[in-house]
Amino acid sequence: MRRRDFLTTAALTGGAWAGLEVGEPAAERSGTETRSPRLEKSPYYEFSSDSKECLIHRHDTPVPWMNLLGNDRFVAWVCHNGNIVESCLINNESNRLTNHQSGYLYVRDADKGDYFLLNWPSNGSFWQSVQGLGYTRITTADLELTVTGTYFVPRDEDVLLWLVSIKNNASRTRNLDTFGLVEWCLGDPYRSTILPGGDFPGLMNNFKRVQYSDRILYANNYAWGTLGQFMGQKAWPYTGFFASSLPIKSFDCDRFLFLGPTGSFRNPRAVQKGVCVSKPAFGFSDFPLGVLHSALKLGAGESQTLVLILGIVRENSDALRIRDKYGNAAAAEKAFRELKDFWGNYVGQSFVVATPDPDTDRLINIWIKYQHRASMLKNLNTGRRGFGVWAPAYGYGGGRASDIREVGNVPCDLELIKENILDYLESPSPLLLESDVDLKWKPPARPEPPMPYPHDGRGLWPYPVCWYVEETGDFSFLETELHPKTTHPWMPKTEPRSVYTAMKGAIEWAQSGLSERGLPRLNPGFGDWNDGLSLISREGKGETIMTAMEICYMLKHCVELAKAWGKSQDAEEWTQQYEHIKTAVNKYAWDGEWYVRAFTDEGNPVGGSRCEEGKIYLEPQAWAVLSGIADEERSAKCLKSVDDLLLTELGPRLCAPYNKPAFNVGIVGDFGPGWRENGGIWNRTTAWTVMANCLANRANQAYEMYRRAAVSNASKNTDRFWLPPYVYPEFYVGTGADFGRGQFQWCMGKAGTMWRAYVYYILGVRPVFAGLLVDPKIPNEWPGFQLMRPFRGATYAIEVTNPKGLNFGVKSMVVDGKSIQGNVVPAYADGKTHEVKVVLGA
Repeated sequence: MRRRDFLTTAALTGGAWAGLEVGEPAAERSGTETRSPRLEKSPYYEFSSDSKECLIHRHDTPVPWMNLLGNDRFVAWVCHNGNIVESCLINNESNRLTNHQSGYLYVRDADKGDYFLLNWPSNGSFWQSVQGLGYTRITTADLELTVTGTYFVPRDEDVLLWLVSIKNNASRTRNLDTFGLVEWCLGDPYRSTILPGGDFPGLMNNFKRVQYSDRILYANNYAWGTLGQFMGQKAWPYTGFFASSLPIKSFDCDRFLFLGPTGSFRNPRAVQKGVCVSKPAFGFSDFPLGVLHSALKLGAGESQTLVLILGIVRENSDALRIRDKYGNAAAAEKAFRELKDFWGNYVGQSFVVATPDPDTDRLINIWIKYQHRASMLKNLNTGRRGFGVWAPAYGYGGGRASDIREVGNVPCDLELIKENILDYLESPSPLLLESDVDLKWKPPARPEPPMPYPHDGRGLWPYPVCWYVEETGDFSFLETELHPKTTHPWMPKTEPRSVYTAMKGAIEWAQSGLSERGLPRLNPGFGDWNDGLSLISREGKGETIMTAMEICYMLKHCVELAKAWGKSQDAEEWTQQYEHIKTAVNKYAWDGEWYVRAFTDEGNPVGGSRCEEGKIYLEPQAWAVLSGIADEERSAKCLKSVDDLLLTELGPRLCAPYNKPAFNVGIVGDFGPGWRENGGIWNRTTAWTVMANCLANRANQAYEMYRRAAVSNASKNTDRFWLPPYVYPEFYVGTGADFGRGQFQWCMGKAGTMWRAYVYYILGVRPVFAGLLVDPKIPNEWPGFQLMRPFRGATYAIEVTNPKGLNFGVKSMVVDGKSIQGNVVPAYADGKTHEVKVVLGA
């Protein structure tokens, strides 16, 4: 099977596989055009024919739909209306460049005085927005003009470009004014918190300065602080700048002068008058603005493209260089084409699926990959990449083992995963340049009160390393010598330190401080993965069942790795530890129909049948199966309990909701029923449960749960869901009047875990140390599916057929025309494409 033939079938569009011949275009087979990848049309949006763009037809979405534009260093959150919520270099607290009143573009007819705002259509005027891979585009038609603004961040410069095309549709020559606007933040996260708006005098912006020179607005902050300091002790080390490809006619830096005493951002006084005041600014009560006013003349039917450039530099000379680099439309358009090529290659070069579920295919092939990759940032000190967008506040990264787990969920860029692992192990340091940070932050060498136990997740990082070695087959990575800048509590005390010796230390450390019953303890005042369980362990005697199961999952994977690498003694020792915790969990945590979530200081169960509220939690039911703790009977019972007690039309709730504060459990009961940890529908926990159902051979239940929880399903009711249909949020409200509302769009761990559940467990194509396992768990009505993926130096084009309508079980496997035993494809590592044909059967 040739790659282009496979991609014709999959098309990266989510086009459903119908069990027909590979490479034969669907339109030719059916005699009609290929059907739209979206089966139900929404009044708010639809996806383009190649599924790489979300076309938004209405500006009045329930909330702004954001896109994350960036290049691993500079990022900008841009809404569907072009509003730049914020832009920053690496960190959105200490290094934020702009605030949310940014990204506006006004176009004015200089002869008549009429004007409109690109970002917000006038009544009856045409308007459309596009959220694409790495860009946001808005088009509006008004006053006999068509204006298109494209916002994007080039891959090689720390700038946000607005590529603005203006066409004169009238039969006469037009004199036009344009006004581009940003609101400066300049590394100051405090003004909006301490003095939230208004025109009264304040102290927080007295040292911000905006001045105009060389057709550029330069913005500086001379009093900057990081790591929570109230007032800065030195100048912000960066300069913000705003420039245009057109000559500048006037400019503004003061909100009051631009808007006027009665004006608004919809109708600012400067736009009404057609000219700005052109005064620099140095210290006043509100965040300063940056407004650039230019003029242009268009003949009848003529078009012109201008470029607005928003960026961050350390030297003013770099601003001049960047302005000159992108100061013409041709250069900016070239950068935009390069950006589209980058994202097209990223989503198209690995893991392409074609199944009977086109909506999910669109997410798997394109949008989850995009959501996952767009959230990566580069540590400015080490140059390594990881989940920087979601790093702790003030730009510190490398401190959370959970980041490694999230990055490893989507193995489209193995070098990125490797960088993330090494950055965590070697460098718990700020993502910002250390020389710029006021306070030197170092983690404690040993956990100190109030964290006396290592059961907060930091010792669980070895199993993502196992995932990486399974994927790459590179056991030499385990021998990589480490040079940590600070000492983790599990890091070997003497050199040489390697990834493997650090893994051994983490495994030992993760099991220290177990209770007398052999279960991990909860730190006083803290939860575990679920930080809402904050009051279970007031005295440090509470026990966490989920962490016990996750430790067993880690041990299980590390045993497999040790066996594959010839470390039999380690494998034997870890197997004994696994059995010890497994026995304890089954002895104390089994409640008859499901596993309890935890035990309080007094030994009372949380998430048990005798509890007044919160009788069952989702996480332990999933992890009992994933870890192998539950036998076949208990697996079936606990997953059936999830179906009966937690499952909704949008997936399973995290727990049975509390209807009043749960003073013996934690802040989980402080949220309303269905919100957040109190019975919200979390896609990460849904994905864990989908994987568990697959391992328990409950294929129909696994797929149905996945289908319900997928954002492609939740977003079909936009007025209920509120959020964009192209990325996963943190959770859906799980009950009550707001059931189904999405919360916190673009939250990362959910997307990657949902990707892993679908590709690795429902489609069942996942790496093992011996090769590539093909173990599908699909709905019985599926005729089959196709998948193409790289694996250890070769490409595998896999076609699974299901002639008897089964859910699982591989009857035969043929690789390159030759039958092989079992269902593990060898790693050929020959640079070729190998055809794998699999037939399901008993």
